[in-house]
Amino acid sequence: MKNKKPTILIIAAVGLIIILAIVILVVKQVKQNKLANEVKVEPTEVFKPEFLTAEEKQALNIPAESTAQALKRNSQGGIMVYKLIRDESEAVNPAKVKPISPRTK
Repeated sequence: MKNKKPTILIIAAVGLIIILAIVILVVKQVKQNKLANEVKVEPTEVFKPEFLTAEEKQALNIPAESTAQALKRNSQGGIMVYKLIRDESEAVNPAKVKPISPRTK
């Protein structure tokens, strides 16, 4: 009986140390994951759509009451690509518009 008590205490102490070590490792891993998953917010560029003027609409035979957004202009400032929209919420950022071509499908 005397020999079993110290053995049981040693086994219990070793088990407690192992459990503590596991808990410490798990806590460190969780902290590292939180740091890795933090989203770095970069300042975003505010997009302001450019709409065609009445003269530009007239030159392109677009009804004056229509709203059209200029997506691409040539070096002289003339309209190359435009989009007819119903309201300003349909405006798109020209930098994010991808080319549409039958060759890319």
